[in-house]
Amino acid sequence: GAEVWSQGKRIGVTPLTIALKAGVGTVELRALGFQTATRSVNVTLDKVTALDVQLQASQVAAGDAGTGEVRVVSSVGGATASIDGGPSSPTPHIFPGISAGTHFVTVEAEGYAEWRGSVTVQTSKRAEVVADLAKAGRLEITARGAVEAEVFLDGELAGRTPMVRSVAAGTYKITIKRAKDGKVEERSIAMGADDTVRFQATWGEAKRSR
Repeated sequence: GAEVWSQGKRIGVTPLTIALKAGVGTVELRALGFQTATRSVNVTLDKVTALDVQLQASQVAAGDAGTGEVRVVSSVGGATASIDGGPSSPTPHIFPGISAGTHFVTVEAEGYAEWRGSVTVQTSKRAEVVADLAKAGRLEITARGAVEAEVFLDGELAGRTPMVRSVAAGTYKITIKRAKDGKVEERSIAMGADDTVRFQATWGEAKRSR
């Protein structure tokens, strides 16, 4: 359940298998109550590189020990918020007992794109987070034969097939990578607010008919 970040983007949560460009890079693992861990990884073409990270519990320096609160407000009704991937609560909501330091807030609402941000918590103080959600369209992606595949939006892992997700209006490059052999299908889409875009990945393998 730890968040995995690379090049400033959240690419998923552990346990995680993901395709990355070959070469040396870094990944960060973030989880509530634990210190952020940064690791260097050397990715080799067509090979699986394993990374096993033991997160260390957060420790606050002597004299600065303590917790604070985080109040999360959303620009739309019916939204839910979570901190560091923890349980979600309807907004507005006050999260008590949050350890001093930097934490990551996620806000979601039906029909709106997921909002993410960071907040710095100080001992015995309340931090305020205002999430301005953007109206979104609906993206539905399936794979022929119900095979398993990873879905990437502009290079960032967005989920696995079958996938249904709210996506902010805009233009995206979608990549669907088939799990069994790594075969890739790519498409570009223009998403408008309140639009629904559906398509099925076939990887160019149309059904034969007689």
